[in-house]
Amino acid sequence: MMKNVFTFILLSISVKAFAEEAAPVVIPAAKLNEELIETRKSNYQLTNRYKGGPYLVYDCEGEFYACVDVDGSEKCREKRDESINKKETRLPCAPLKKFEDKKTCLQKNYEVLESLAVKRFCFPK
Repeated sequence: MMKNVFTFILLSISVKAFAEEAAPVVIPAAKLNEELIETRKSNYQLTNRYKGGPYLVYDCEGEFYACVDVDGSEKCREKRDESINKKETRLPCAPLKKFEDKKTCLQKNYEVLESLAVKRFCFPK
């Protein structure tokens, strides 16, 4: 009998705990950490290979321009050098230029997108 009473009390407490919902915490927009917001804006993932940054590259395999971070630019250069050493007929990508910041890179990216220039940098000389 005592065991049943104890079980009943324990169940009552558990049910009551789950029945009461916690009030949602609302943080005013003015109090959000601006540094965190800027970090999230600046560290975005473009593809599984590239993160956003001030380096303009052309991905010859995917056939697109991208503004990538320093790691993406260096990986592109390394892959390109490997392909040149192997004397491949088509190169994987081309690191084109480092800009002052991502915004400037993106502006240039839009300019080159509009031009239909031949992507000669995807082929060895």
